[in-house]
Amino acid sequence: MAELKLKVMEALQEEAYKGIVRIDSQTMRRLGIRPGEIIEIEGERKTVGIVERAYPTDIGQSLIRMDGIIRRNARTGIGETVKVRKADVKEAKSITIAPAQRGMMIHAAPHVFRRGLLGRAVIKGDILALGGTRSRRRIMSDSPFQDIFDIFEQSFSGTFGFSDLRFIVVETSPKTPVIITENTRIEVKSHAVEVKDEHIPEVSYEDIGGLDEEIKKVREMVELPLKHPEIFERLGIQPPKGILMYGPPGTGKTLLAKAVASESEANFILVKGPELLNKFVGETEKGVRKIFEKARQAAPTIICFDEIDALASARGRGFDSGVTERVVNTLLAEMDGLEDLGDIIVIATTNRPDLIDSALLRPGRFDRIIATTVPDKESRSKIFEIHTKNMALAKDVDLKKIVEKTKNYSGADIAGVCREAGLLALRENIKSKEIKMKHFETALEKIKPSITDAALKRYKDIEEQYLKIGRGVALKKPNYMG
Repeated sequence: MAELKLKVMEALQEEAYKGIVRIDSQTMRRLGIRPGEIIEIEGERKTVGIVERAYPTDIGQSLIRMDGIIRRNARTGIGETVKVRKADVKEAKSITIAPAQRGMMIHAAPHVFRRGLLGRAVIKGDILALGGTRSRRRIMSDSPFQDIFDIFEQSFSGTFGFSDLRFIVVETSPKTPVIITENTRIEVKSHAVEVKDEHIPEVSYEDIGGLDEEIKKVREMVELPLKHPEIFERLGIQPPKGILMYGPPGTGKTLLAKAVASESEANFILVKGPELLNKFVGETEKGVRKIFEKARQAAPTIICFDEIDALASARGRGFDSGVTERVVNTLLAEMDGLEDLGDIIVIATTNRPDLIDSALLRPGRFDRIIATTVPDKESRSKIFEIHTKNMALAKDVDLKKIVEKTKNYSGADIAGVCREAGLLALRENIKSKEIKMKHFETALEKIKPSITDAALKRYKDIEEQYLKIGRGVALKKPNYMG
């Protein structure tokens, strides 16, 4: 059986969680497969995926595009190499799935899941996400599974509310790679199955819209040191220790940090700056030290300080009892003190970078300063695709028109518009099965952009200041004004 090594790349957002991978036609011929057939993917673990043709930009390259769930199932990451071969897949007689997220309980009849599972190729131990509209797809006429793949466009998870859940394949019969058909008996365990020593991604890069350049920069700074520390040892250089991400509220700073932690299979500690503040002298600094101590015990770890300006504002202003000075000194000691951070990366996010103490911004502490911008037209389109992929949209919904009307809307604002449109449809008719264009238009009247032009100009001035002194990262989206 033919076997090839291919480089892993991320999937496009509109194809996330559908169980498909993309490779070019030449690679298909060498593997002896055709579009719609199933291949086995082997990283540190084996999994399966349904093959589709590569996009024009990938033709002639030894690439395989897959989403975060398939990357997890194969135990691989973006930029790494996997072995692929044609899979020996059989029709599933039965399959047992269970929630994969700790503390989760599901009470639903198995037939509720059938539509979302039909046509999926799985192996025992695979993680499944039922989000994503399944598009009509046919495979070659000589395949025994042709009818299974003739799946009508629909929004399964949007109807039943399972779009954010992860399920694990507990058992399959037979125990080989299987494909789920109309004849497959589906059993759903109500309680979550604890997956020991497994990493269950809750956020992947495909869940983030409009931050392509930011993702690349953060990946360079985080994934390489955590997954390939030998590269830095070979070159005799110290890996980066920290990243500061700043930008208007709702532009995806914390979400990006979570995705990076998920993709790099690192432990993630989220610290909300204001929550650490304590009225008793010394308690705030003690809390900071405990966080770094916990991170060292669980390394590799990413520590994300959300709203770090609340903890580490500029010293010497005299507005408090000296707690700011002590907290900043503690952070400096932990990040750049005698004890090496090791497999720990610090990511900080803020809406007010101008308030942060300058000592934290020098190389060796926060090595890169990255701006997350208000999404432009193309980025807003991607964000709308992510938030509406599980929504039951009526035929009259024109996302292009909606995108045109959302200048200066942040990602959080767009999510709010989509949520409000759904609620308006339910208020109109509790039995409503679709969301119409009029619901989006009304939602836009209620939800206005949360970021003003004056605020955008202020962030632009800060970005230019950082670039001038060589501390910022120049991205390809300098236009803050949408």
